[in-house]
Amino acid sequence: MKRITVAVLLLISFFSCKKETPNTPGPATDIPEWTLFNTHNSPLPDDQINALAIDKQDVKWIGTSKGLIRWQGDEWKIFNSSNSPLPSDYVQSLAAEDNSTLWVGTTEGLVRLTGNDWQVYTTANSPLTHKGILCIVHDAQRKITYIGTEGSIIKIGADNHWDIVLENDNPVLSLAVDRDGSLWAGQFNFFAFIGRIGKYENGQWSSFNLATAGYPSSFPYSLAIDKNNKPVVALSGTSVRTVVHVNGNTLEEIPYSSTAGGVKVLFAEGDKIWLAGDRLSMLGSRDHSSFSIPDTDSPIQAIAIDSKGNKWLGTLYNGVVRYHGKE
Repeated sequence: MKRITVAVLLLISFFSCKKETPNTPGPATDIPEWTLFNTHNSPLPDDQINALAIDKQDVKWIGTSKGLIRWQGDEWKIFNSSNSPLPSDYVQSLAAEDNSTLWVGTTEGLVRLTGNDWQVYTTANSPLTHKGILCIVHDAQRKITYIGTEGSIIKIGADNHWDIVLENDNPVLSLAVDRDGSLWAGQFNFFAFIGRIGKYENGQWSSFNLATAGYPSSFPYSLAIDKNNKPVVALSGTSVRTVVHVNGNTLEEIPYSSTAGGVKVLFAEGDKIWLAGDRLSMLGSRDHSSFSIPDTDSPIQAIAIDSKGNKWLGTLYNGVVRYHGKE
């Protein structure tokens, strides 16, 4: 099977590649509103940031196309396939557990990293059906981790018991778990060119066909759970660019800033949900402000928030950005 990951990356990539001299970090006591960290001013091995995760100790984990980075304070540690058991330098997804265990999805398999203990899972030594790991979500309350691959979803329990809960050869672009423990998944069928949002509850699947619901050729790129325990989905495609929430058997559009630009990533923070793509904004009103990153036009591919409320943004071609500003 040809790697569907490549097709996904091609479809979501942008064709302009502009780099400029970034802002340099200021003193710890005087944090600027925007700070760029890239290959020009930091140990980052690559400026393409595919995934971000921040654990309970505020350790930043960064997934790039040239390895995994652990960043704590002033210490940066870079892991790649040459100096660690990482099965591929291309890191596509990350999820941190409360106990500091980190799940790492690559183009060649899955890693569970706890301290210095690396457990590597591939199609050869585990129930993984596909080697490309596109997204990961951890249900901390139930101690379950869900793995989204290029064509399946796998459930891993606290006892390391694996179950394949879905296998249909459609790439899993997004995952989220609601407060009731139901799993929500966004998939895209490249042959029919149709997106789908699925719900896995009590061992059974139900789903929305996005084309039938009025959103043809839509990629469900990101999922988040709002304060009312409703799934929120970022949809983008040939003729669609919107955000919806699932309300029973219907999809309802959510207003967002009229200047937000692209729709790619969602992140829930308390009562707020952040939206990122070309710019950063909050959902809820077309009058909300949206913020562009200074000194770069790079789209945003990932969001994480630390314990101090700083927003960390992973960009397509200009590294990591810390936003320490007004909302």
